[in-house]
Amino acid sequence: AEGDGAALGALIRSRAVVPMLFGHALYESLVGGQEGIHGSAFVLPLPDAAFDPANASALLSAADEALAARLADPSAFTLPEALARVPIDAATLAPEEPATGAQAASGSASPREMR
Repeated sequence: AEGDGAALGALIRSRAVVPMLFGHALYESLVGGQEGIHGSAFVLPLPDAAFDPANASALLSAADEALAARLADPSAFTLPEALARVPIDAATLAPEEPATGAQAASGSASPREMR
């Protein structure tokens, strides 16, 4: 489902995956109020230990390590069409219902996946 933007957007909104933005241009577009922003999404599997609510830095550290490994792989990112085009908007980034521990644990992806 990595190349399916609609499916990934639905997973993000359902809280089955955790979206994280990388790239200053996305942040600049959001701060500037630009509408219709889309990002090229990819999935980074993370260990369950990264999702400890008492240790927010664990998620960032795990994501950083996984992203560094993906960027170091010369075969990664060779087919842009394989990346999902996902809207970057309030509905995707901040669903109305915050995830509870049970909701976060009930995601269909295992290990949990991150955007």
